[in-house]
Amino acid sequence: MAILFRNILIFLSTLFIAHCSSRLIKKKDLPAYNKYYKDKIYYLKEDLIVTKDDVLKKGTPVKIWIESTETLLKVKCYPISEKRESAIGRLVIYAINNNYKGKKFTRKNLDKLIEKKLSKSN
Repeated sequence: MAILFRNILIFLSTLFIAHCSSRLIKKKDLPAYNKYYKDKIYYLKEDLIVTKDDVLKKGTPVKIWIESTETLLKVKCYPISEKRESAIGRLVIYAINNNYKGKKFTRKNLDKLIEKKLSKSN
């Protein structure tokens, strides 16, 4: 009986969390966002240290793409010398969805986040 109660509790908790969370950028809108940013070139405002051997230096020209989940909005970047299809995306910016709860998230909001870590000119 205790196992059944625990499983019901876990199921209801998961259902509640899934219901409460929502993407900052809806899944259907994500391709349009990525198309908008696809050809834009940005420059890192500071070193991006992924590991001790994987560092993108300040001023490195990069391109970006956006990922949106139920909990996070992620902006990943890759050097312009690499192709998007084979590049390893480095997380440069993230936003926790709950920080924007009740607010409409727009491209203008995203641009403000991007401007914190990336510039349009070197």
